[in-house]
Amino acid sequence: MARPSQLRWREWEEGHRTKLDAAIDAFDRAVPALAWDIGGVSVACLLGYLDFRFPDLDWRARAPAAAAWFAEQDARPSMRASAHPIQS
Repeated sequence: MARPSQLRWREWEEGHRTKLDAAIDAFDRAVPALAWDIGGVSVACLLGYLDFRFPDLDWRARAPAAAAWFAEQDARPSMRASAHPIQS
């Protein structure tokens, strides 16, 4: 997305989207094994990042188990604090 439009090509973008879709599918399958450790925190941060940077992606429709897991994790005070820093 940071590249000027003349340096982007459809096949390159589609390749990245295919990899992202595969990762989201893998997260959805992995939900039963996800613990709240560095791996789970990383997945939660990535899913939150997708919401922030790619709101049109609608990854939740593709991965309902991951969406439910993320909703629980995103409600944690630590996640809320990191997503919404305290304003002074």
